[in-house]
Amino acid sequence: MGRCFQAACGTCRHTFMVTEGGGFSFDALRCNRCGADTTVAHADVSDDYLAMLKGFGCEGTEPDGADWRTYPGEPITNDEYRRRVEVKAGVCPCGGQFSYDAPPRCPACRSDAVTDNKLESIRFD
Repeated sequence: MGRCFQAACGTCRHTFMVTEGGGFSFDALRCNRCGADTTVAHADVSDDYLAMLKGFGCEGTEPDGADWRTYPGEPITNDEYRRRVEVKAGVCPCGGQFSYDAPPRCPACRSDAVTDNKLESIRFD
């Protein structure tokens, strides 16, 4: 589950919206240099996604009908899955790397001194 929230920059006081987390059908990553967002659809990494689910031993099937129980490959850890998705996400146009762990950055000054101002928040799947 992801969310979108209004944030404030502690450096320049700019306010802006930040998204974090993925949804049912995608993972969300952020550039470690400029803070730009990108997504990687589970369909684009379907073998890795099913291998990770097989590693967790999750219940049920995916929304697209895929079932990790019939996936013929070896299971992988969540850490390995994240590494593979980060490789798939590639390089940001600014030259930074997309990462799950990159902090949000102010789009005005690129500071990572960003706080959730608790005024507006939207959750999504």
